[in-house]
Amino acid sequence: MNDLVTIIVPVYKCEKYIRKCIESIIAQTHASIELILVLDGIFDNSDKICRKYAQSDKRIRVIEQQNQGVSIARNTGMKASVGDWVVFVDGDDWLEQDFISKMLSYADGSVDIAICDYYAEYSNESKCEKFFNYDDYIFQHEEMSAIMWNCLIPIGCGNTGSCTNVGVPWAKIYRSSFLRDNHLKFKPGLSRMQDMVFNLYAFSAAKKVIYKSIPLYHYNKNDGASTIAFRPMFNDTVRDINSAVHEFVEYSGEKEILNIMYCKNIMLLLEIVKLQFVMDRTKKIHKKFDEIRDILREDSMNLSLKKYDPRYLNFKSKIAGFLLKHKMVELVYLYVYIKTYKKLRYIRK
Repeated sequence: MNDLVTIIVPVYKCEKYIRKCIESIIAQTHASIELILVLDGIFDNSDKICRKYAQSDKRIRVIEQQNQGVSIARNTGMKASVGDWVVFVDGDDWLEQDFISKMLSYADGSVDIAICDYYAEYSNESKCEKFFNYDDYIFQHEEMSAIMWNCLIPIGCGNTGSCTNVGVPWAKIYRSSFLRDNHLKFKPGLSRMQDMVFNLYAFSAAKKVIYKSIPLYHYNKNDGASTIAFRPMFNDTVRDINSAVHEFVEYSGEKEILNIMYCKNIMLLLEIVKLQFVMDRTKKIHKKFDEIRDILREDSMNLSLKKYDPRYLNFKSKIAGFLLKHKMVELVYLYVYIKTYKKLRYIRK
């Protein structure tokens, strides 16, 4: 198969990793590629590195835009794409040399999306991760709900031990005509989980998705500490995520997604406690507790605490859900505090 494959890489503050990312792409055994590097603003030397590679390889295009976020950067890449297939790669990740050739071999004429497994790359280990509990599987259109649920939480066929859910855009190859015909784009304005929302629409529209349990993508977790930073209004982000999921349910009629979202909100509430309160070193502890209680009273969160099904959650999330439901804010805070700083110590080793 000599199909042209477009690889889209949003580039934002990744000069430390972008060379390895680009090298892994231009070294693919499948040579018929176009690499679109979307500079989402210029904040370091990533732009110089990208332009140097583009000068020496005609398959590489560099597109510069003002900093507008990863969603618009990916949309910019899709708009410029001329390939038969589209692959999304993050600027600090990299591919196995045969990623494209193998993914194309899996995707026959009726496949809209092909999914593979990945390596989670930590500072002290490389860990093979699975999205699903299957070895291989072909999802037909009537089975897509199983994948959509797993975009939010690992449920049913999902691998509860994986460090991320299948809603990420990487470790996949999308048929370009499928993306165009269904007007699939990343939603601007979402600072988190925009990829999950994109894939809800994609899997909802797909007729056939193939999953191969072979790790071909390397997901860089070395900068995990950067995701544990104080975010003063993270509850607004969670509110936006809920709104986007409700829009999808209205569009698709996939009402069971709302029940899955209730469970996801338990996890997001823990993220709020971590990013908005545990990481805040300026606020008095009693003030933090009062503000957490206020968030729990908000309509969407209060509804989630009333309606979530604990069977869909792992053991730790079940405990956290119980504490949140009964407004045991002090214990929730302590739980998140211990978990956060234990993770920070692990990352900094």
